[in-house]
Formats: sequence, structure tokens, C-alpha cells
Amino acid sequence: MSVINKTKLLFEKRYVAFLWGALIGIIIFLLQYGVDVLCFTNVTWLTHSNDLEGLWDLTQHYYGWVVYRNSPWTFPIGLLEGIAVNPISVAYTDSIPLFAIIFKVLSPILPANFQYFGLFEIMCYALMGGFGSLITHKFTKSIINNSVSAVLFVISPVLLKRTFYHSALSAHFLILIAICLWIYRDEMADITHVILWSVLSMLCTLINPYYVPMVMGIMFCSLLQSLIVKKRWIYTLVCALVPGVCALAIGWPLGLFYGEVSSGGEGLEMVSFNADQLFNPNNPLLRHSDYWFDYVSYSKFLPNLPLHTDWQMEGFSYLGLGMLILIVLVGILWIISLVKGRDKFKDKGYRKVYISYIITIAICMVVFTLLAMGPDGSLGTHVLYSIKWPKFIYNLFAIFRTCGRFIWPVYYMFMSLALIGTTVLIDKKRLVSIILIVITIIQIVDLWPSFVYKRDVYKKASADYDADYTNPLYQSDVWKDLAGQIDEIIFVPPTDKSICFRAEKSCLFEGYAIDNDIKMSASYCSRDVSAMADEYAKENFAKRRNGETFPNAIYVMLYDNMFDAVREAGLPIYRYGDFYIASDRDLSKYSDLELVK
Repeated sequence: MSVINKTKLLFEKRYVAFLWGALIGIIIFLLQYGVDVLCFTNVTWLTHSNDLEGLWDLTQHYYGWVVYRNSPWTFPIGLLEGIAVNPISVAYTDSIPLFAIIFKVLSPILPANFQYFGLFEIMCYALMGGFGSLITHKFTKSIINNSVSAVLFVISPVLLKRTFYHSALSAHFLILIAICLWIYRDEMADITHVILWSVLSMLCTLINPYYVPMVMGIMFCSLLQSLIVKKRWIYTLVCALVPGVCALAIGWPLGLFYGEVSSGGEGLEMVSFNADQLFNPNNPLLRHSDYWFDYVSYSKFLPNLPLHTDWQMEGFSYLGLGMLILIVLVGILWIISLVKGRDKFKDKGYRKVYISYIITIAICMVVFTLLAMGPDGSLGTHVLYSIKWPKFIYNLFAIFRTCGRFIWPVYYMFMSLALIGTTVLIDKKRLVSIILIVITIIQIVDLWPSFVYKRDVYKKASADYDADYTNPLYQSDVWKDLAGQIDEIIFVPPTDKSICFRAEKSCLFEGYAIDNDIKMSASYCSRDVSAMADEYAKENFAKRRNGETFPNAIYVMLYDNMFDAVREAGLPIYRYGDFYIASDRDLSKYSDLELVK
């Protein structure tokens, strides 16, 4: 047997196809981001991530890990202390709970400065490539076709946008695993299928609970398709219930149901999916300071189209010109195959299976699209409909805050159907390979501006590796002196309009608090902690009115309309930069503070 034939036989093995796809993902990651982001002790770029994409989110995620690492072990094991009045789950800092827990266990042997975000991201790319390869491997054993499939999934614009921007939301491979479990269902025993869905649901909770409804939605459609064909009610019921129970069960030790955090957020109408975003390369980037947006195009050929709101950046889902062409091509080929193959529908068994797939895939895509569009559906700047959701439904999806991201399952199902359709609907394997290679070239050229943008941004991660980053607070004598005198920062209400919604200010104080073992009453998290922070501050001021003093605390006000409670307590207020502070300690001696009269 020739070497070529042996190689072909080797790549027909599923695990080899997966490993090859994973290798492709790793190579693409390294070409895009380099190796410095993988250095475990390289944390400088994380502590001032605003210098990268203009956002503080990555800094907040890193600080969440540091606070969790420094917190004592408790039960639930996912709780951290120090950035809210009461302990909260590490999941609410988007610090990738699975990795946070693993490395907290290893903390005694880890260096003082340690980060795992680069490791997590390269793992995401590897798994995207591996499962992307498996999606087409079910239908073709071609090395070229499976490799192209891996490449197209790995260079997905949606993944590119989320990488290091919201690291926990870069785990798009979880959606691909769900698609693979649907595709390979007929090759698994029932118990294996239930176990794999259960493990996947728990993995979603441990990485980011946002993925739970996405994966569960795909699972329910898979079960519906199987039920239509085989009518196995008991198996369907068991498989529908067990993974959901497992997802909830793992959330308990993670601390998701502990404490007094908000159950969700408002404004689903603003952070929705716009119906033009599958072919719209417009990628608004939020710059947290004062909430202004910058605009980046992810396409070399297609123009940026307007959105109904800039906050629809959360629904960003540009497929890329190459993938759009492939989807149109496969759609045409599918219609032709239906016309030519209509005699096959005389076979009841064939007709039943075929129609079951069409119905369930359509249900999955339509439901997720409607959820992503939210109560107010829009196309460009036009509102298509406005429906007031029942309160319990609105509150249910408000748990996930940004409904626009629910378009991701639709996005990856479009990609999967296009790639599978190409291999199934075209008989000549060589022609399939040529088409997919051409499509990939078009995709890469079209997306080149986005690759360049991300590459240039994260070059700074390498350039700043040896740079000294100093928290701006240390530029002031007052904060240097207070570092050894106070153990608590109390934010004056209403914190929901200040620290809880101002990531840049929150990270400023978090870094300072971490350095000096100081507790904060509130911080910027994925869940609003302002209710308990405000109650705590009110209790503190009530005690002050009864004569108590708190020399180990400093009061922080971000706006000049927050003075009343502090003045009632008889404390002088000082302006420092763009916020205000007060304390039982004498602050009048510091020249960089301005007394507010």
C-alpha cells in the first residue's frame, strides 16, 4: 500500500480528523495572536486592557480570577469575597469558572502573577478546529474538505470578535459539539447520548451559563427530530430532563444561586440581533468611557450597513463573503436536488426522515432568530415589529442580559449546513474540494481587515510584556498613604448608576484593592450587586448618625449628586480627578485634593 493510500486511511479515522482540525486551530491562533498571550506570568496586558480594544472587560475578568484566588475556600466553592458586600459567584466576573477552580486548587504552586486566559483562548481555537472538522467528517473522509471546514469555523468573524474581548464567550466550540451530537446521534447508544448531553450542559455552566439555553435548544430540536422518526417517548423525556438538571446541579456548587445579585438586566430591545447582521460587516465597538462607539468593518468587499442601535453590536454575526456565497450555492443545489430526487419521496421512510430534519432545523433556526431579535425586531434602521413579551418570558431571558447573542446557534447551523450540503449535493469529490478551497480564499481575503485589526491590537500584549503598569491612583500621595490605613472602600448610593455600570472605574479600584487587601462594597460584574451595596452604605450612614465612626473606610462618590448622605454624616468631601472621596481621616493635608464647599 502506498504512503498516500495509508495517509488517506489514517485520516478516515475520526480521532485523526479531530486532532488535525485542532492543530489547524492552534496554528491559526498563533499566527493571529502570537505566543506572548500564552505566557502564564504575562499579566501586564490584562491589567490595562483598555489600551488594547478600548475596553476594560478583560481587566475585570482577570481581577475576578485574582480575587477568587485570594478568597478562602468556602461552600459553594465558586464564591469569591472582596468586590461586593457579600460573596458572589466567580461566574459573575466572567473569569471562566472551570479554569478558575482548577487553578485555585493549584494556586500554592503557581507564581504570584498568573493568568490562564491565553491558554483558554488557544483551547477554544483548537476545539473549534477539531469539532469543525468532525462536522464534515461524518459525510466525507476527504482530508482537504475536513481541513477547509476546520479553517472556516476557526476564522469565524463571531469568534474573532469575542476572542479576548469576552473570553468566556469565546467557547463557541460548545455549540459545535451540540451540532456534532445531533449529526452523530445514529452512531451512539441511548445512554451514551444522554451522558454526553449532560456533560456538555455542565461544561456550559462551568464556562459561561449563557451557552446553556443555546445548547439545550439544539438538543431539544435533535430530540424532536428523533421522536418524529422513532417515537421513543421515554428516551426523549429522559434526555430532555437529565442534561437540564445537571446544568442546574453544577450551578449550585458554583454559587450561581447564592447571594443577593440581580437576576437579570433591562434593555433587551437595545442589545438585540438586527436582521441584516448575517451579511453586515459593521462591528460597532463600545468604548466604555461615557459609552461612545467606534466602528470597524470586518469586510474588504461589503459595506457597513446601519443598525437600529449601536448596542446591536451584541448581535454581530457577519458570515463573511465566502460563506455567504457558499450558502447561496448550496441553497440552489438543494432546490435542484429536490426537483430531481422527487421520486425518492415515494418511499415513506425516506420522506419521514427528510421532512423531520427540515422541520426541526427550521424550528431551531426560527426560534433562536426570534429570541435574538428580541421584543423589537429590526432590519437596518427600520423596526419590523414591536411585541411586548409577557413579563415572565422577558424576565427569563433578561437573565442572559443580551438577547442578540442567541443568533450564534443559527450562525453556526448556517455554516454547518453549507459545508455539509456541499459535500452531500455534489458527487464529484474533487469539485467539492475546489469549491471549498476557493470559498476559503474568498473568505480570508474578505475578512482580512478584521484579522489585521486584531493582530495589531494584540501586538501590544507582546510589546507591554516587560512594561511597568502603574495604577493611576498611585500617582497621588493620598492614595499611597491610604493604602496602609484603610481596609474598606464604600461606594455611596446609587451604585447601580456609577460603579456597577462603569467598568473602567471599577477596575481602577479593584486593582488598588487587590494590591492592598482592601474590600469593596460594589464592583462591575455581569450581575448587578448594587442592591446589597446600597443597603450596606445606608446601614453604615445610619450607624454614623448614632455616633459611630469608621476610620478604616473611605467613601467614594462618582458624581456630584451623591453628597447628601455624606454631608449629613458631617464628613468633608474632596474632589480627586473626576470623582469625590470622604473619610474620617484628615484629608485636608493632601494638595491634590480639592475641598468641595
